[in-house]
Amino acid sequence: MSSYTYSLNEELNKKKWDFKKKEYIKCFEKAERQTIINNPRISIVIISWRRHPDTIKNIQILQKQRCHNFELIFVNNGESDEEFIEVIPFVDTYIKLNKNTGAYLARNVGAVFANGPILLFLEDDGIPDIQLVESHLLTFEVYDVICVRGVYLPKINNNILNTKQNHYYHGNKFFPSYIDLEGNASINAESFYRVGGWDDNITFGHGGPDLSIRLLEYEPDMKKQIYSPISIIFHDYANNEEHLQKKLEKQRISKDRLKGKHKNWESLLFNWRNLYQLEQKVLPKITKRTGAWEEVEILKKKIFNRNEEFLMDDFNDYFFYLEDTDISVLLKGISYGNICIFGAGELGKLTYSFLKGLGIKIKNFYDNNPNHWDSFIENVVINDPSQISFNEDFIIIASSWYREISFQLESKGYKRGENFLIVNK
Repeated sequence: MSSYTYSLNEELNKKKWDFKKKEYIKCFEKAERQTIINNPRISIVIISWRRHPDTIKNIQILQKQRCHNFELIFVNNGESDEEFIEVIPFVDTYIKLNKNTGAYLARNVGAVFANGPILLFLEDDGIPDIQLVESHLLTFEVYDVICVRGVYLPKINNNILNTKQNHYYHGNKFFPSYIDLEGNASINAESFYRVGGWDDNITFGHGGPDLSIRLLEYEPDMKKQIYSPISIIFHDYANNEEHLQKKLEKQRISKDRLKGKHKNWESLLFNWRNLYQLEQKVLPKITKRTGAWEEVEILKKKIFNRNEEFLMDDFNDYFFYLEDTDISVLLKGISYGNICIFGAGELGKLTYSFLKGLGIKIKNFYDNNPNHWDSFIENVVINDPSQISFNEDFIIIASSWYREISFQLESKGYKRGENFLIVNK
């Protein structure tokens, strides 16, 4: 197979990333363009530091989506060429690094050699849905967005470790969201290069939120970063308990560093969470192509039907707005003697006032913030959640962190609808 060898310097200059040259030259070995893709609609970047049996499956499924005129860039993150001998013939651009740089620098090097207006970063060991590429392209076509994060569904349905996370799948609506997974995320290329791409100094974890925060410098409107329920790959959270613990520790270290880098880390992510599940906040684009919106609905139906066995509910069955008449009927009819509110912020206070007006007595508040413990809201104490009486308390979650709190309660055996529900204003 004939190939063309790229110049790292030239490509960095094109991307206006000259400032990265000194660092990248240390790890860069070669970049070969094996197939010329003229005017690619999207550039797919996959990095890998070892041979994984699902990598070739991943790429073979992508090959069947070539009608969408993408270019495929594969970054060998520090292994020998022989390790990827079965993969190399299928990729358009093959890049070899001389050491394992960690995920983020390697992804950036892949992006240096990309030519598409959209960059799609994919897990090497993820299995893409057969319409993954189309889903990302169509989402960019009909919505006014600069980045789209997709969905991870489990490869192994009975892998208990998949329940240890709460960010892979957020239900079946489009809504504003920062990137909280990086292996199924598409980003407007111009904005990506403008803000410097991924943080090269992250070796593992939380690169998505960091990039999302920096993308606000390019486009301040948070609503232009979204979650797409139709962009699906299959990927497991961890292989075993030891792998999980190492992963969590790396993520913790990375998060601590990034919270120092972004002093407003928590407040910005909190603002995004206030848009959670609010599909009406996503900004539609006036598309020039007739029938594009109809295609989205058709594609959504196909993808949901095809993956129905893997899709969980998205909280809707036990999610109430305070003005709903159903909530007062439900609460007055429960057999629990103790109704408690989880969340001592503004929504918790509003919920307390609303329920007080209905004559519903609240035993106490719970909150994960230790600074609130043992203080009071209208003479009702705020307690540490470790004090929840799981045989007696019925919990009303009144917090924008309801996803995390739901998983927190479910990990203790609570069931949605039976032991707790969620409210919003």
